[in-house]
Amino acid sequence: MTDSWQDHLVIRPQYPLGASARSDDTVTFALKRSTVTMKRLDVGVRAALLALDTGSATGWISIGDLVRAARGPYSEADIDRLVLEVGRLYARGALAVAVHDAGQIVCELVSNSSLGGFGLELHDSATRYRLSRFAIIRRMDRELWAESLVASACLRIHSAELGAVITALHEPAEETDVVGSVWPKAASVLRACLRLMAAGGIIAPVDEDGLLPEDREPALATRDPHDVLLHNHSRRGLSPLPVGATFRHASVVPPLPALRPPWPGERIPLPRPDPHRLARTDMPVSVAMERRTSSREWADQPLNVEDLGELLYRVFRVRHLVARDPADPHSYEVSMRPLPSAGAAHDLEVYVAAGRVTRLGRGLFHYDPLQHTLTEVRTRPQTLSMILGSARHSAAAIAEPPAVLVLASRFARLSWKYEGMAYAATLKNVGVAYNALYLATTAMGLAGCALGTGDAIAFATATGIKPYVESPVGEFMIGPVRI
Repeated sequence: MTDSWQDHLVIRPQYPLGASARSDDTVTFALKRSTVTMKRLDVGVRAALLALDTGSATGWISIGDLVRAARGPYSEADIDRLVLEVGRLYARGALAVAVHDAGQIVCELVSNSSLGGFGLELHDSATRYRLSRFAIIRRMDRELWAESLVASACLRIHSAELGAVITALHEPAEETDVVGSVWPKAASVLRACLRLMAAGGIIAPVDEDGLLPEDREPALATRDPHDVLLHNHSRRGLSPLPVGATFRHASVVPPLPALRPPWPGERIPLPRPDPHRLARTDMPVSVAMERRTSSREWADQPLNVEDLGELLYRVFRVRHLVARDPADPHSYEVSMRPLPSAGAAHDLEVYVAAGRVTRLGRGLFHYDPLQHTLTEVRTRPQTLSMILGSARHSAAAIAEPPAVLVLASRFARLSWKYEGMAYAATLKNVGVAYNALYLATTAMGLAGCALGTGDAIAFATATGIKPYVESPVGEFMIGPVRI
């Protein structure tokens, strides 16, 4: 005997599964990337698993039919074991599970990762469901996707009513709370949708306190959904979307040039150090690494512009440019510099928020790494004070820093080439820059300190640039050492 909702819940092989039964209690599936053998099956579960392999990527079989296929030859078939083995195939991407209603797909669940589970509950109970904090709902082309970041599942929604159900579950609710309010279809279809969403981790049952299992798990309670989303989508295997250098925008928009268009205004030449002298007299890297520390106090005197120029020259200057090859659609202009960058794209622009720097005065300046010059970015004194004050607050420093290097990403430099991992690559570039700045300031006898956050609004106000075009991703305070 099956419940009517189980006939709305259907399974489709994504490709022929190559099922074979080599013994009375074993079924083997020859999948695309692996072979899965299921042993010690009762005769009913074995028959149902063999029924899964229709040999066609368009053939559906309902959960109800699957249960009947198991109980036909053996009324005591282990249905929980059947669901478990179906979940193994689902996690490997061999199966998709959907809800059908009157020949139409209401929603379809696919696995994002082999780590994904499939906890389908076939027994009826008075359950209150709630939307997971780690469910991300967004539009993908013409579809609506609800993605579970912790269950590694993606629900593709084809019904506007189901979208309304998901939003209604921001608070705990039972099936009867939803039917008739935002769900106009049959209750059995909604029940199938709720079970499928729960199997994919989009929603989950709550306890008597209205809490989800994820609320009780410390490892999840301490995570922010946007951090998990960034990680999942920047690593292969945790997302259904491509990750890497796909050049998906190559035929749509041209790549940004290696150098940012210069700011208008007078260029201020910076002193250049002698690289040959540095090669002879500079502190060894091993010594600089041992002596490196984050310094949040500075001497009373201003930072010398000579030291500022040397630091920028050591770390950020352009040695030479490599032109784009017009015959190669994947080619883009790159720059060679002392520090590495993802794809040699060097998305990071350097701005100097100068509080006390000799010969500069108080102001915000953009660094031209090819000409080794500064150009003032005209802004109000209050906005500059916000940038410097944010740095002081972030570091819990007792005084305003003499200068802050603001590292702002031109995001399209990386997203034109990389898919999924573009922002992750930006943050890695920041880490590389931080390390280079620490070693250079230590070798030069300066006080340096990397910051964990900064004021993006103050930067946008100062420059007039939209945060999604160019925005700070790192800040580094510098000044003379306090003795």
